Amino acid sequence: MPVIYGALEVPNPKVQHKALKIIPTIVDIIDYATVKTALFQKLELLYKKSDILTIRINTLICFYSILKFLDQFTIVEKLIPTLRVIKTAEPGVLVSLPVFFFTALRSCAHTPFPIDGDSGSL
Repeated sequence: MPVIYGALEVPNPKVQHKALKIIPTIVDIIDYATVKTALFQKLELLYKKSDILTIRINTLICFYSILKFLDQFTIVEKLIPTLRVIKTAEPGVLVSLPVFFFTALRSCAHTPFPIDGDSGSL
C-alpha cells in the first residue's frame, strides 16, 4: 500500500492513473481500517486537487469500489460533500453522479431511499 499511496501523491497524472486503476482490483484484500483511514483520505485529496478529467473519473471508480467499506458517517459527512463540489460539465461524469449518490446513500444503514421489493442493485 505505501507504493500506491506514494503514486497517488506524485504530481504525475500517468502515475496517478496507474495507481487508480489498481485500487479497484485489490480493494477486497485490504482491511477495513486501511480503507477508511488511509486510502479514503488519499483518494479524497486527489479528487479535490486534480483538474484532470480521467483522474477524477478513475477516482470516482475507486470511491465506488471502496463504498462497501465506508460507514454511514464517512459516506454522508465526507464522501458526498466531496463529490458534490465537482467542477466539470462532462456528460459522462454528470450522468454517473446521481447513480453514485443514490448507491452511496442506499449503502447507509438508515437510508431515506427504500425501494420496496428492490434487492439493492441499480
